Amino acid sequence: TVTETIFGAKWYDGVIALAIAGGDFDLGKNNSKQLEVYAMKNDGSAPFLVPMAELTFASSNPEVATAEGGLVVAKANGTTTVKATITANVNIDANVVVNVPAA
Repeated sequence: TVTETIFGAKWYDGVIALAIAGGDFDLGKNNSKQLEVYAMKNDGSAPFLVPMAELTFASSNPEVATAEGGLVVAKANGTTTVKATITANVNIDANVVVNVPAA
């Protein structure tokens, strides 16, 4: 048996994509939802939950909904796109569309 130990490896080494569980969703005004973000590696291993502290979140329309720390909070009626990005590798991200319908 040969075992290879790589020192200094980061959890995001080999990650090729992120995915936000459940995809696009509707969220009532003044409600919130915690996102779950999964990473997929290039080695065929099972996707794994990414620690929220390792991600940066942004909303394309923060007047509609904010996304701090992965917690999406609906503020007003409309639609926004929330992007989750690996903080240490901004080339890998995932998007989800959040719709806040009129009551």
